[in-house]
Amino acid sequence: MGHGQANLNESGSFVGSGLAMAFIRITKMDAAVRQLRTAIRLWFHDGDPVSIQTLLAAAHEIIHVLYKRQGLKDLLFDSSLIKEEYRSTVAKRLKAIPSFFKHAREDPEGEIEFNPELNYLLIILLTDALRRMKHPEGIEEQTVVRWLMVNEPNWVVRHWVPIDELEQVKGMNKTEFFQTAESLWRDRTSLSRAGQPRLRRRQQIS
Repeated sequence: MGHGQANLNESGSFVGSGLAMAFIRITKMDAAVRQLRTAIRLWFHDGDPVSIQTLLAAAHEIIHVLYKRQGLKDLLFDSSLIKEEYRSTVAKRLKAIPSFFKHAREDPEGEIEFNPELNYLLIILLTDALRRMKHPEGIEEQTVVRWLMVNEPNWVVRHWVPIDELEQVKGMNKTEFFQTAESLWRDRTSLSRAGQPRLRRRQQIS
């Protein structure tokens, strides 16, 4: 092996020039969920909207296919809110934004108008898609649902929320909200693993 080169060893790791990196095995769903959860964290921390959109678009492309393979309908491109004859047009317009962010061959000097609020919509839709697919819920999806319950109560169907948790996050900005929700989730996980009872007081949000 020459200077500055790196080869693969029998375990599948890169070795040489101080580099050692093992491969990780990723499914399509793993990739989509990682992209979505990273996008959610960035959104709550007021991260770059273009990066968030790129991650969400990649996640949506996979989730949309897997969602349909489970026999589910009404996600985004096939939403019943859009007349069938216009779905292709809507899909093309939605895909144009992430495509613009990824490619420059056709219009290297191009510009596009992008509304970052689209990220919020995609986060909500993809979070709900994972729920309908019965995918195990992570702190990121839980926090999105709780954010909606507190800040957009008219958007969601009835849910049960721990009163203590609800009171702690009211009036918080997005970053504070996520940090508090993450702390609460870890506390509940620790209690559950220790076999201690969880809080049972609930408040209904309608």
